[in-house]
Amino acid sequence: MGVSNYHLITFGCSHTFGHGLPDCWFDGNKVGRTPSQLAWPNLLQNKLSMRSIDNKSWPGNSNKQILKSIIDYSNYNKNSLVIILWSNFNRKTIYKNQKECFSMMPHHTTLSKKDLPAKIWNDPDRKNIVRKIRSYYGEYHEDFDAIFDTLVYVNYAHAFLKSKSIRSYHLIAEHELDFEREYFKKFNITGINLKEFVWQTDYKIDDALDTPVAHPGLKSHKLFAENIEKWFFK
Repeated sequence: MGVSNYHLITFGCSHTFGHGLPDCWFDGNKVGRTPSQLAWPNLLQNKLSMRSIDNKSWPGNSNKQILKSIIDYSNYNKNSLVIILWSNFNRKTIYKNQKECFSMMPHHTTLSKKDLPAKIWNDPDRKNIVRKIRSYYGEYHEDFDAIFDTLVYVNYAHAFLKSKSIRSYHLIAEHELDFEREYFKKFNITGINLKEFVWQTDYKIDDALDTPVAHPGLKSHKLFAENIEKWFFK
């Protein structure tokens, strides 16, 4: 499938940003200010000889944040092509207004500096914030509900982009859909380009620099770019 005339736009979290790769890991613990040039979006753009790449991912993004980034993006044109690597389903974001939001993940339930983002760690009210996060994950979070929400986001993103005559491709790690898989098959709109992939064989085959809990490394990003080309563009 010829896509050399297209401008690639990618959305996602740290796994699209390239967190932990050599050009995106500073002082042993800091996120790069811009996405890695070594991550799969740039590798895929080069493989497919596409006109440009705009990687709009950001580490820690929830799927609601990814959807909002897709809606808010202002540089679409008739030759835009969008690829979205959707994030972990158990992340939760609550928007106060167009700009302000509060995001949380299951590991934010501790008071450890290594588990909390700087925004929470540096907040003088962090104990109360962590209490609220524990309350959410202890009393309100349900896996079924998280899958339900994300598949609504995925299919809305497809429909939103299609309404602008923009081609979109969607990637979801297979293990995120293990819960009541047959029920959730009915969510997908006809014609959506959605690929469920196996995390440990289709993507993460080595570690980045952010050990001990490392993101995908250089070999992983190379493999993932090759797989995306095979899945969608051969």
